[in-house]
Amino acid sequence: QYDAVILFGVFYIMDRLEKKLLSELKPGAVVICNHFKFPGWKPVRIEKDIYIYQKTSGLTADRISAKT
Repeated sequence: QYDAVILFGVFYIMDRLEKKLLSELKPGAVVICNHFKFPGWKPVRIEKDIYIYQKTSGLTADRISAKT
């Protein structure tokens, strides 16, 4: 439903939140994280302590889990 998510999370929620966002966000949505990065999702851009992710078509939590 959303096109962008800005996240000020902490390290211990990032794994579960990564899976939730990948299952619920539509393709093209952008996620911006401050300081803590997702364990398996590769950012499209990093600027200092800011990680920018984009949900691409076909990207799922299952696919990321299979790679790690």
